[in-house]
Amino acid sequence: MSKELKNFMRAELETSFQGVDGGVLLNTLMLDSEKTYAFRKEMHKLKLEYTVVKNAIATQAFKAKGYKVEELKKIFAGPVGVLYSRDAASAIVSAKAFAEWKKKTRDKVVEVKGALLDGEVLGAKAAEGLKSAKGRKELQADLANVLQAPIQKMAATLNELVVRFAYAIDAVKTKREEAAPK
Repeated sequence: MSKELKNFMRAELETSFQGVDGGVLLNTLMLDSEKTYAFRKEMHKLKLEYTVVKNAIATQAFKAKGYKVEELKKIFAGPVGVLYSRDAASAIVSAKAFAEWKKKTRDKVVEVKGALLDGEVLGAKAAEGLKSAKGRKELQADLANVLQAPIQKMAATLNELVVRFAYAIDAVKTKREEAAPK
């Protein structure tokens, strides 16, 4: 392959990964064309993209994004494809979607080789662990709960004060009625 073609492919790969903060690296070599098509179609429904990359070109492209070459070379060996999204937390979203697909299809062939996450290259085990990490929506929900808790507690406390005041007034009223001459 000519040097110009390699440079063009690297530039195209860098462009296609513009704004992507990571992804999951997969080996789908053992999938036949029908299953590969089904996999891509399923991922596309989830707004994920799957790109098979040439290892040397991918290594150079991700090096330009700040990833360490030594770690990239460990992962980019043999056939590798990158599953990613353009949303934030691409690696986590991709890992969760891949785990769901694997569970749904009972696939035993496709394997995770690693992941790219915020400038770090993760090995296979760490990449597998991303499927249980909290995504952006879960973290936002947790933050909303944390911010909402003091307000709920204050509202409950104020409500309790009103209820106690009503009971006190009722008790005073009952006591006066009992003490009143009949």
